[in-house]
Amino acid sequence: MNRMGIEAIYLKPNTSKKRPKHPVYPYLYAYDSVSAAKQGLEHYLTKHNQQRPHSSLDRMTPDEFYFDNRSLLCIGEKRT
Repeated sequence: MNRMGIEAIYLKPNTSKKRPKHPVYPYLYAYDSVSAAKQGLEHYLTKHNQQRPHSSLDRMTPDEFYFDNRSLLCIGEKRT
């Protein structure tokens, strides 16, 4: 790669160090047990969907957006 002038962008020093306010994804962890994995994922999904506002949803949580716009989304309706 060096002879071709290509640089590997993923092999930089300190790229795997934890940083403040950097997202930590629980599905990348090696959990000790299935119950620990379930608990970690449940915590992440609760925070992501019920507590964390998203800029793409006009600073609403996904749950707020879903329940405020359910009639517009036509979710749960049977199609004929």
